[in-house]
Amino acid sequence: IVVLFATNAVSQQKSEWFLKNHPYNNTINPAEQPVAKGFFAIPVLGNHNYSVVCSPFTLNDMMWDNKLTINNQTMDRMAAKATNNNLIMLDGNIPAIGLGFSIGKNYFTLTMKTNVESSAEFNKDIFALRYGLKEYWGLGTNKSFDANAAININTYTETAVSISRQLTDFISIGVRLKMLNGIVSMKTNKMKFAIDKRPMSIMVSPDINFTSSFKGQIIKDEYGDIEDIEFDDITASSLFNADNMGWAADFGLSLKPIPALTVGLSVTDLGSLTWGSGLTEYTMNTSFSVSEDIVSDPMNPDEANDYWEELKESLNENLKFKETESSYTTKLNTRVNLTARYNLTSNFSIGGLATGIKLPEGWKTSLSAGANIAPTRWIEGAIFYTMAYETYDNIGVGLNFNLGPVNMFVATDNILAALNYKETNILTGRFGLNLMFGKVKSNKATPEE
Repeated sequence: IVVLFATNAVSQQKSEWFLKNHPYNNTINPAEQPVAKGFFAIPVLGNHNYSVVCSPFTLNDMMWDNKLTINNQTMDRMAAKATNNNLIMLDGNIPAIGLGFSIGKNYFTLTMKTNVESSAEFNKDIFALRYGLKEYWGLGTNKSFDANAAININTYTETAVSISRQLTDFISIGVRLKMLNGIVSMKTNKMKFAIDKRPMSIMVSPDINFTSSFKGQIIKDEYGDIEDIEFDDITASSLFNADNMGWAADFGLSLKPIPALTVGLSVTDLGSLTWGSGLTEYTMNTSFSVSEDIVSDPMNPDEANDYWEELKESLNENLKFKETESSYTTKLNTRVNLTARYNLTSNFSIGGLATGIKLPEGWKTSLSAGANIAPTRWIEGAIFYTMAYETYDNIGVGLNFNLGPVNMFVATDNILAALNYKETNILTGRFGLNLMFGKVKSNKATPEE
C-alpha cells in the first residue's frame, strides 16, 4: 500500500535551497524571496519532487527479478540488515499551478499541488515469523519477541498562499498558509505482535488498531477476509473533498548578521488533516497459535514457498478484524530547518542545512553542506553532501538555467544513486519548468561589502 500511493506523490527538498536562483528557493524557508520579480509555473511541470529513503536497506535488498517483492530472498536480505529502528519513506509531489510576484519589499506566491507523505517504521522482530522462527530458536528453548510497526500514509491536495516581507536590510520574515483536502489516508494507532515460541506451537498475540479513509470498495472473500481493494477514479471532487479538510502553515525568519552571511530558521508543515469520509477503523486483539509444524528450510526454496502459503492460511483463519466507522486526525510530517549561506564572492557561496523531521515514532535528522556557483545570471550549479538516516554517501548536484523568461532546473540529493540506484539508501529527483519575469536581482557585492 505504501508503494502504491507513494509512487505518484513531500520530499527532503534540499536541492531547492542550494539552487538559490530559481523560483522555488523559498520552499524550505518562506522568509527568503526568489530572485526574479515574478514567476509562473508551467501547469503540471512547475516543481516535481520525488524521494525514497530506506534505512538501513537498499532498493536491491527489496527487489527480486527487478521488481519490489516480498519473498524469502528479499526477507533474508532485509532481516540480515535490520536494526531496532528501521525506516522506509516514499514521498513526493505533483504540481498543478504556481505563481509569484513582488510588490515593494513584499513577495507573494500561490501554489497548488498533490502531496503524499508515507512512512513505515518497524523493529527487527517484525521478521520473527520467517521460517517458523528457526534462526531465532535454540534447540528445546522458549523465546519471546515483540514486533512493532507504524505505517502512515497521507495523500492530499495542498493550496498555499505565502507572503515574505523584508523588514530591514538585515531581517526578513515569511509565512505560508495551506488549505489541505484529503484524498487517501491510512494511519496505524497500534500495530504490535507479541510472538512466543512454545514447545508445540507459536503463540501470536496481536494488538492492532488502524484507520483508513478512501473512496472505493473493500472486496472480501467468503470467509470475510479482505481479498482486494478497488479505488474509485480520482476526480476534481476527490481533490477538493470538503469532508476531509485540514490546515497547515510554514513560518520563516532570515537574518543577515553581516552583509556576506545569511542565516535562516523555519518550521514547515505545521498542521493536520481531519478525515470524515470513506472511514473504516480496524481492530484486532485476539491471540491465536500457529502449529510448530509450519516451519521451513531456507535452503529448500519449494519448502520455503510452502511455508509462506501455510502461514498465510493460518493468518487468514485467525486475523479477524472488527470494523467500525470513526473520524480521525493525522498530523503532517513537521520539519524544523536551520540554514546558513556565506558569499565568498559575488558568484560563489557556501552553505549548510540542518533538518529535523517529526515522524510518528520520533524525530529524524539530516545535515547537508554544499557550494553554489553562478558565473552568469543564466546558469548556476550546486554540489552538496548530506548525512541522513544512517547513510553517508549522499552527494547531491543541481543545475538551474534561466534562459530569457524560461527557467529549467534538475537536481538530485544523491548522484551516485543515478549510476547504481539499486544499491542506494536514498534516491531523490527534482525537476521543473517555469517562466520568470522582471529583472533578476544582482548578486554583485558593493565595495562596502
